[in-house]
Amino acid sequence: MVPESAAKEIRSKASFTVEEVEERERQRGLTVQARADGSAKLSGQLTAECTELLLTHLDAFARPKPAVDGVQDPRSAAQRRHDALLDALKLNLRARLLPRVAGVTATLVMTMTAQEFATRRGLARTGHGALIPVPEAIRMAAAEYRLLNVVLDKTKGITAYSSTQRLHTEQQRPALTRSTLEPATRNPPPTR
Repeated sequence: MVPESAAKEIRSKASFTVEEVEERERQRGLTVQARADGSAKLSGQLTAECTELLLTHLDAFARPKPAVDGVQDPRSAAQRRHDALLDALKLNLRARLLPRVAGVTATLVMTMTAQEFATRRGLARTGHGALIPVPEAIRMAAAEYRLLNVVLDKTKGITAYSSTQRLHTEQQRPALTRSTLEPATRNPPPTR
């Protein structure tokens, strides 16, 4: 807790008005410029609340890893912040507290052919239409968060998916919907 004398000093040095805070609220936004390879560039304007929550997560996750055999963490501060955001998002997905999307618990979906899956070569399509290397999709499938890998045959029929259940389940619904639509005919994801 900040002592009252320090709080008064901070308030006296504050160089913004209530109107400016309200304007920042109106200007808030986040843009995700997705690339074909699945990576993206972020830009935006955050409110004080969003900034404080983000910084709190970065404080928790972005510390350098302890030295191993005298070798310091080689990641830059920017790379550690990226990895911290990734860790926070994974934790959030694993907690399964996200709202449902199209009636299904929020799930990462990776689609590939049976041959791509068997050979571990080629490109898998993400649920948002990006193409990523099959080994990357398989690595992501090994994580602890909710992810559905879907293997399609040449006629876009589902030949395998990452679940041992055989009935039409919540996990199968996104796969069944996505396997029957070409990417160009899918509804585009909402603008982020």
